[in-house]
Amino acid sequence: MRRLYETIFIINPDSDNAVFEQTINTVRNLIESNGYEVRRMDPWGRRRLAYEVKGHKEGYYVLIVFESEPNFVEALQRHYRITEPIIKYMVVEFKGDPTQPLPKLAEVVEEVEAEEEESEDEQEDEDEEESSESEESDETEEEQ
Repeated sequence: MRRLYETIFIINPDSDNAVFEQTINTVRNLIESNGYEVRRMDPWGRRRLAYEVKGHKEGYYVLIVFESEPNFVEALQRHYRITEPIIKYMVVEFKGDPTQPLPKLAEVVEEVEAEEEESEDEQEDEDEEESSESEESDETEEEQ
């Protein structure tokens, strides 16, 4: 039974444009030559890595959503392991609609920041309530 998968891989930032394009085309051709379908391909470009990978602080990110049999994932991961320009990769089952645009990175960051602010505000409110309850109990003890 075919499923949708999402793969993201990071290409060595020292690679030139020809290697970058060749690596992307090789992955796409691997998927399609096995009879599967690429539903979406988004080269994200050069970005800073969250942590150093194989001595690199940046890399070229590429996202592909594809439909395949589950056993193909292992073959794709094997390809990633032996492809020198690829420094990091991940393949997961895709949840969602591949035809819908992905949220922009800035939108996601803003949403997370807004959620964190709400969480901080709620925590401050709880702290204030605990503080006022504590003060009230101190006053009650002093009166006795």
